[in-house]
Amino acid sequence: VLGVVPASELADPALAAAYLGAFCVTSAVVMGGFAAFYAGFARWLSGSQDSRRYGSRLFLVEVGSSFLSLIVGVVWLILLGAGRIDDIQ
Repeated sequence: VLGVVPASELADPALAAAYLGAFCVTSAVVMGGFAAFYAGFARWLSGSQDSRRYGSRLFLVEVGSSFLSLIVGVVWLILLGAGRIDDIQ
């Protein structure tokens, strides 16, 4: 929605296409950068694979990541249900 609405207001189709293309490319680059950062951070938290406790630390990182995702989803749904999602800036 955020990428389409501004592009629909542009009078020139070439400018609208350029805007949408730039939006898609930059979104993919930023999401890929965040994923790479998070993967590196999770790998750092898990420690060395040679460690005896690597399996349990890896499990804790996976559970922590899952729990964080659930928290974000629940908060999102609560804010959406309360009609307050647009208040977040």
